[in-house]
Amino acid sequence: MQSNHIEVQGKNIHFLSDGKGPVILLFHASPMSSSTLIPLIKLLSNDFTVLAIDTPGYGQSEKPNTQPTQINFYSNLISSLLEKLALQKVAIYGTATGAQIAIRFGIDHPEKTAQLFLDNVAHFDDDERKEIVDAYFPDFKPQKDGSHLSAIWENVVQLFNYFPWCFQEEKYKLSNPAPPLDVLKMIFIEYLKAGPEYDWAYRLAFEHEKLQNMLQLKIPTHIFRWESSIIKPYSDRLFDEPLPKNISSEIIAKTAPRYDSMAQTIINSYQDGSLSWDKSQTRESLENPFNSSTPNIAADFPSIDKDGKQLLTAWNMLDQLHFTSNVVDKNNIFLKWISKNK
Repeated sequence: MQSNHIEVQGKNIHFLSDGKGPVILLFHASPMSSSTLIPLIKLLSNDFTVLAIDTPGYGQSEKPNTQPTQINFYSNLISSLLEKLALQKVAIYGTATGAQIAIRFGIDHPEKTAQLFLDNVAHFDDDERKEIVDAYFPDFKPQKDGSHLSAIWENVVQLFNYFPWCFQEEKYKLSNPAPPLDVLKMIFIEYLKAGPEYDWAYRLAFEHEKLQNMLQLKIPTHIFRWESSIIKPYSDRLFDEPLPKNISSEIIAKTAPRYDSMAQTIINSYQDGSLSWDKSQTRESLENPFNSSTPNIAADFPSIDKDGKQLLTAWNMLDQLHFTSNVVDKNNIFLKWISKNK
């Protein structure tokens, strides 16, 4: 598996690549990155050239200069990426935010889309969408006392207790078991990487999450109906009325290996074997922005319990080491330290 950087519309875009054969793009959830899709990349790489894109502003992809106001900012940038790589037509898998970017791409650029595979898609009506968007995205700007770390950790924990997490009432409570601590830590790190702008693509995805948009698709589209999804009640709404013939669905049971099931469906469904990708057009030498010249910390990061209190312990330890008094620089050093020890 290779880590690649390429300049698109003046911005450094990162993607993971693996395999050979027809090209499929993978789009991740927010505020995650392509690294969360590595299990799916490995399953698909025997049959496809897999490109897993970091959405601009997430993972290792550079942030836009200003906050996008429409989700087609991301779909149009992906179109420019394909042109840069001389790719004419690709299949696309997207989950959550990535699924909404994929839908928008399929609507705006059907000539470049062979087939869509959508995971964690849903429908919200206008009133509940506004209510969710207004409450779902706290300000996580770095604070001198480290309180932003506790706020992010609490947010990550509650993501698996309620949906939407911001409405902590019984009717929104989830029944799925809580994920292990290493998963919570991984998500916490992704929030830190995305920074205070973590909500940019996330927010636009919520605003785009409606059946009317999906019905604009004219290309073959397959929806995974994952029974363990935290948004399952909202996903089921997509099927309240008959869908057009170009949109099919598949139920993935709670007990089924999720990525294995999706990978097999993608392998079976994709019939166009004429696509190829010239790896020579990528640039792998650009500096990873998280491998900067920040000071090296020899100590191990404190072990994290579910209450996340050790995050503030680590934050205060940086003061004792006298690295910096600038809160933004300190936050970046904290990110490097926790990522090094994950």
